[in-house]
Amino acid sequence: MTDSLHLSGNRDGHVTFGSLGLSSIIQVQRVSLQPYIRTDVTSTRLDKYSETGSTNALTYDDSKITSKAVLTGLNAFYDIKLASATLTPSIKIQYSRNFGGDITQNMYVSNLGASSQNYNLATNANPNDFGSLGLGLRYKAQKNIIVDLAFATSSGSNSYHTNNFRLDVNLGF
Repeated sequence: MTDSLHLSGNRDGHVTFGSLGLSSIIQVQRVSLQPYIRTDVTSTRLDKYSETGSTNALTYDDSKITSKAVLTGLNAFYDIKLASATLTPSIKIQYSRNFGGDITQNMYVSNLGASSQNYNLATNANPNDFGSLGLGLRYKAQKNIIVDLAFATSSGSNSYHTNNFRLDVNLGF
């Protein structure tokens, strides 16, 4: 027997993000090296809300998540001049250390009220430590056309692993 329910709800919240970084470009013959260090702080606040549509609907208390990270890495790239464009291959190596970001969410069955049995959902944040490797290629034409193609892979603690591809096309006018 399957209990098929359609519940709905709307939850508001706010996110505040700040980042501060330092970097420099060091020229070694034709290769540009860009070491960097950065810190990020994110604060997310989710307001209380209740689902509707069933006697099994839940009410979620408000919750707050604060995460901090310190990142350091190195970008290396060089320009290859073509007849009417510049081609720039690049490599990026990065290490990240995350602090915080865990969330604890209290909830209860709406029609029984807050004094009924409360449930608590706790999740761990992203991995504490992870490294990333990225490869990129930029094509910049003299007529304000820029195409960026990139691949990055990351691995870290808690069996964390991700791959991503990015393609950006910018047309200036």
